Amino acid sequence: MKKIVSLAAALLIASPFSAMAHSDEYLDSHPSMSLHGGQTHMTGPYHIEIVTTGEDEITVYLTDHGGNPIDVEISHGSAIIINADKSRTTVKLAPAGENFLKGSGDFKLDETTHVWVSVKFPDEPAWRSKFTPLAPRKVAADDPSVTDQAAPAVHDHSAHQH
Repeated sequence: MKKIVSLAAALLIASPFSAMAHSDEYLDSHPSMSLHGGQTHMTGPYHIEIVTTGEDEITVYLTDHGGNPIDVEISHGSAIIINADKSRTTVKLAPAGENFLKGSGDFKLDETTHVWVSVKFPDEPAWRSKFTPLAPRKVAADDPSVTDQAAPAVHDHSAHQH
């Protein structure tokens, strides 16, 4: 019985740290987790990275939690761009490569712009996340971009299941 109580206590203590590794705040403060230089969030079983190029194009990359590409050939999605003046633009996202969707439209982005991304696969719920792609972010001291480590950061998923 003592072993079970000790194990339960250890799991309760460790669980906030494993959950923190998946939070949007953690990913935002570790830009090395974004493989294409965009903003990455965890959404269901995926990491979704949004990359904005110029003023009229959005690219959305999908990987699993280990950074492995997810085939998006049978998916579709959308991005809703919301600016401070409450103007909204919806951009349809279509597969454009092995693990990314792309879309374009007439929109402007600034530090206050929010982008709601939704990606849908058959037989799965739509996976959604809210991004602020141009907002300034504080970089964590342990991120390789700060510590000059050569390899990108990898967070450990062995302690839990998805």
